[in-house]
Amino acid sequence: CKRTDSAGGYSGGLLGWNYDPVNWRATEHNIDVYSFGQILYELTGEEEWRGMAQHAQEFVQSMLSLQQTIGSTTYKNQVRQQVQFNLEKNPISGEELMGTLKDRIPILQTLEEWLWLLFSLGIASLFLFLSGIILQPLGMFWGMIFQKTLGKISTAPPEKKQVEDSELKKALKKAVAQDQQTKKEPPIIEEADSQKPDKSPFETKSDGSQQDKPELFPPGTL
Repeated sequence: CKRTDSAGGYSGGLLGWNYDPVNWRATEHNIDVYSFGQILYELTGEEEWRGMAQHAQEFVQSMLSLQQTIGSTTYKNQVRQQVQFNLEKNPISGEELMGTLKDRIPILQTLEEWLWLLFSLGIASLFLFLSGIILQPLGMFWGMIFQKTLGKISTAPPEKKQVEDSELKKALKKAVAQDQQTKKEPPIIEEADSQKPDKSPFETKSDGSQQDKPELFPPGTL
């Protein structure tokens, strides 16, 4: 069911033995809707799927925004404030951050917590770093096993865990700096080679050799 209030997103499904309708919106379900809609749009090019993906995306982002409005009341978002505090004032490990947010964040899976926290901050480069931690082999396939995101870090030897934590901090700081710099600099639009004026004093003949260009206004013609 598409919700049209300020938070957006989708609700739906059945719950329990009595198949009671689910009227509330789940962040993790809307993550799935966003992913599914985006994939369908990329495969078909149909705008309807992209619209579905964006509507679900807006709901998930509203859960992590600086503040959100429900009805006529505006609430400050504890999750975003906590993440920004830890980034700027009190750097801690990923495992500690997840513990801090455990009771505040409306997402169930650790991987989704990380990806959407980072997505809400506009940091794309950390996706690659995180995928390097959580990619797991399964027979002849490789993929992301959501439940093992932090498990792989927390069960690692202390010295390896410390390295991964410090590397995550460095990557986080670097990505934030790059993101802020990108927002300050206007995009550079270069002319296509075919549109650039030819300032060369020579012209290329049909045999590939070059000769002096003829003067635009030879002496005596003006």
